[in-house]
Amino acid sequence: MSGNTSYLILFGGRSYSNEPLHDTWVFESLGSFNGSWRNVTKTIHPTARFAMVYGSSNDFFYIATGEGGNSNYFNDIWKFDIRTEEWKELGKTNRQQLKVAYYPKPRSGASGGVYPGSSKFFVHQGISDTSHFDTVIFDIDTEEWNVVDCKDDQCNAYTPYYPHARCHHAGTLTSPNSLLIFGGCLSYVDTGGECPSGDTWVFDAQSLIWAEVNTCPVPRVYGGMALLPPGNGLRRVVLYGGIEDTPQVIQTTRSPADMVGLFDPVNKFWSLHITTAKKSFPSLRASVAMVTGPDGIFMFGGYDINSGSLLGDLWLLRGDSWTAERSVTVECPRSFTNFILAHGCLMVIGWGIFVVWGAYIARYFKSSGDTWFYLHLILQIIGQICSLAGFIMAVLSVQSRHFGFAHGIIGLLVVILGLLQPINAVFRPKHPNEESKKSRHRVIWESIHYIGGKSAILLALANISLGVFVANSRPVAWTVWFVYLGIVVMVLVISQLLQDCLKFRKRPKDFLELVPGSENTIHNYKPKMAEGHV
Repeated sequence: MSGNTSYLILFGGRSYSNEPLHDTWVFESLGSFNGSWRNVTKTIHPTARFAMVYGSSNDFFYIATGEGGNSNYFNDIWKFDIRTEEWKELGKTNRQQLKVAYYPKPRSGASGGVYPGSSKFFVHQGISDTSHFDTVIFDIDTEEWNVVDCKDDQCNAYTPYYPHARCHHAGTLTSPNSLLIFGGCLSYVDTGGECPSGDTWVFDAQSLIWAEVNTCPVPRVYGGMALLPPGNGLRRVVLYGGIEDTPQVIQTTRSPADMVGLFDPVNKFWSLHITTAKKSFPSLRASVAMVTGPDGIFMFGGYDINSGSLLGDLWLLRGDSWTAERSVTVECPRSFTNFILAHGCLMVIGWGIFVVWGAYIARYFKSSGDTWFYLHLILQIIGQICSLAGFIMAVLSVQSRHFGFAHGIIGLLVVILGLLQPINAVFRPKHPNEESKKSRHRVIWESIHYIGGKSAILLALANISLGVFVANSRPVAWTVWFVYLGIVVMVLVISQLLQDCLKFRKRPKDFLELVPGSENTIHNYKPKMAEGHV
C-alpha cells in the first residue's frame, strides 16, 4: 500500500479463500476520509502475490518479491506510475532479458521499502525454500540490484553481530540510508530461533554496519510499521499489531488494541504509548498494510487474531511525531517466556552443571569407598533428566525441520550419546579387587564409557555455546556462559595437572629400583652372559 496527499494505492494480498490477488485499487479524497475505492484494470501488472515489500517515492509506487500460489516465490520489482496508473517491471530490457547479472533470490516475508524522495529500494531477509540473511538494494535510477550485507551466504546464526535470518518481521526506512527492523520469525526452514522474536536492529547502508538496540515492545511476528509525519523537528516510527502468542510461546503479555510502539530513530529508543479513539479501536490484527499519510498513518486490512478472518477495513491513526511523543506512555512488559528459553536453561543446568561436575567427581575424586560413585550416579541421572526435558522443549520450539541445521544435529547426537551412558552402565562388568587384574571385558567397558561420556560432554558444551546465539540471547547471557565455560576448563586443566603430579611423585625414583625383596633388585642384579662367550 502507498499513500499520497489525496489517495492510497493498494495491490495484491490474499483473498477470503486464501488465494493470492493481483488487483490494483485506488482510494481517493483522503482529505475528507469519505472517499471510495476504485479498481484500476490494466493488462500489464505484477503476478498475483502477497507478503511483498512495498513503498512509494516521487509519484511512483513500488513492490518487490512476494509469494504467489503453490509456494511460488518472486524476486522481481515493479513500479506503478501514480499519474498514468500504469505498471512497469524494472531491471529488464525490452526483450525481457535480465538487464543485470545479479538478481536477489526469490523470497517472501521480507521487510524494507524506500524512503520518500530516495532512489534506494531495500529488501531485507525473508523466506523461500531456505532462509535468507542478506540485505539487497535496488537502485531505481540505474535499475540495478546490489547486495550490501551477507553476500553469497557468508552469514550464519552463530554470531551476535547482525540479525539472524528471519521472515514476516516489521521494518521501514527511517532515512534514505537507515533500515529499522523488529521481531519476526527466526525458526523457519533450516534455522532455529525465536518465533516470535523481539529484537530490534538498525542498518546503516553507508557504513554497512548493523546495530542492535534495546527493545521494549512485546515480541511478535507479522507486525506492521510505518513513519509518522514529522512534527516540531521530531521523527517517530509506529509499530502496531502482529501475532504475539505462537506455539513456541509459554507466557507473554498481550498488547491491548489501543497500544502502539513508538521508536525514536535519533536516540534509538523504544516506548509504548496509548492511543485514543472517537468510537472504537481496530480489532487486534496481524499482517496489516501501513503507510504514512499527510495526517497520520493509514492501516488497511490484515488478519483478525481473535476470529481468524481476513479484514478489508481502512483506518487512520491521526497525529504526527510531536503529538505521539506527548501521548500517555506505559512501562515495557517484562513477562515473556518461550520453549527456547526453557530448552536453553535445561541444557545448561543438565549438561553444563550436573553432567560436567558428575564426570569431574568420577575422574578426580575416586576413592576406596562408594560415596564418589553414588554422587556421580545421582548427578548424571539428574543431568540426563534435564537433557531429555530440554530436548522436548527444543522439538516444541522449532517450527520447521528440527535437524536441518548444525545446532539441531549436534543436539540430537548429544542426547543419543547421553542416553547410551546409563544403558552402558547397566552392562558393566564387575569391578575387580585391588589384588586382581581387570578383565578384558572390564577394560573394554571402561574405554567405551569414558570415550562416550567425554565425547557427549565436549559436544554438549560446544552446542550450548552455539545455542546461546541461535536463541538470540542478550549479550549478558552469552557473556556469563562463556565466563562459566572458561572457569570449567580452567578447573579441569588444574585438576589434571595436579593428578599427573601426584602420579609422578608415586612412581619409583629410578627405573631400576623395583619392589624390595624381589630377586631382581639393583643389589643382587647380575647380567646374563651371552651364549658362546666366557
